[in-house]
Amino acid sequence: MEHNIIRHYPTKKNEEIYPLRYSKYVFDEFNVMNENDKFQTDYKKWKDGINYSTNREITIGGKIHIKLKSKFIIYYTHYYSKTHLTHQSVLFENLSDIDSLNYLQLTNTINNEIDTKNSIITKYNELIDSIIGKIQMLKSWDSFIEFEGKKYGIANKVLNNIHIENDCFGSMLYYTEQQYECKGCRDGTVCNGSYSCSCIKYAINKCSKCGFIEDKH
Repeated sequence: MEHNIIRHYPTKKNEEIYPLRYSKYVFDEFNVMNENDKFQTDYKKWKDGINYSTNREITIGGKIHIKLKSKFIIYYTHYYSKTHLTHQSVLFENLSDIDSLNYLQLTNTINNEIDTKNSIITKYNELIDSIIGKIQMLKSWDSFIEFEGKKYGIANKVLNNIHIENDCFGSMLYYTEQQYECKGCRDGTVCNGSYSCSCIKYAINKCSKCGFIEDKH
């Protein structure tokens, strides 16, 4: 009897990520740029459509204008978690109206709140790991581990080529071979004038005891 047993593991929670915000490094770079007279002169020329290297007119938004813009961009690394990062950039002028002290204090507050939430999530996920470990130790099909008011039982019908569903314990033996036709061959889908065939053949096994057939596709 199933007893409303769930046949999959309980789900872990996703940690929150840090929002995209400017770091102290960005504001330090902005201050250096903002206090450099030549830099400011070159920036004004560039905004007015003048090549600051040759003093020749250039088309605003044109190829050369876009290329010269890189001088006024601050490139920085944003950590959206403690171990994962992304590379970002910002035009230095976009920082002009930001109070860096208050901004960085708010960033610190936001990140600390996220750290607190993630600490709770980490402990919850560790608990999930322990529950999964207990589920994997179950011996009979109708046995279960109760967690958060739900009953979790053995998730897989076949384990190590043994049919464990309903405590059958029959051996899964080769039954037949099946052809899996990839989408490209099935639909004639063409990508950039061609496609790479990914058709495969795979074995289908059958329980020697009850006749259960396992088709993994």
